[in-house]
Amino acid sequence: MVSISEISIPKANKFLILFEKGTSNQKRKDIDAEKWLKLTYPAVYNHLITHKEKAQIRTDKGDYWWELRACDYYAEFDKPKIMYQVFQVRPAFIYDEQGLYCNNSMWIIPKADKGLFALLNSKLGWYLISNYCTAIQNGYQLIFQYFGQIPISQRLVDYQEPLNDLVNQILAAKAADPAADTSAPESEIDKLVYELYGLTDEEIAIVEGR
Repeated sequence: MVSISEISIPKANKFLILFEKGTSNQKRKDIDAEKWLKLTYPAVYNHLITHKEKAQIRTDKGDYWWELRACDYYAEFDKPKIMYQVFQVRPAFIYDEQGLYCNNSMWIIPKADKGLFALLNSKLGWYLISNYCTAIQNGYQLIFQYFGQIPISQRLVDYQEPLNDLVNQILAAKAADPAADTSAPESEIDKLVYELYGLTDEEIAIVEGR
């Protein structure tokens, strides 16, 4: 699991135990399911057994108390994707190529799209979020009912190459040094996004609060 603070290379600080519905029956053969789990993954079993009573009464379990419910999109977590916090006080999107998982405080956009990633992290992206998403406390809730209405320019495809290059510069710098100053390529992204949407100098001044 990963938390987000800024454009960076995400690092997992917690781990999930993933037993999809059907996994145990596919692998245990003729062995009793719980016995198979205990013999095959003793450390995992010893951890999970302390939660057995609560796990058994879940309504979202799989074939057994240690399994997760069926889900059509588990495989999407293993692919390159955009991850984002549902509640944000500033742009908080990451581009993940490590197959990271998250809990329900974060959602994913299952697309290997660095151009979209750049747009969402830009100043204009935040301006659009602030206008389309629900304000709460000192930030915004990116509930998809509203977040999904943000207009994404059809011309984004024409800007993919330069945006990809700038994103790669930022990610490479952050991989080498998480504290690296990437303000220059981030500023270039802002300029490209303004150009992408055809903003005038006056409109740019509004976005930047000048």
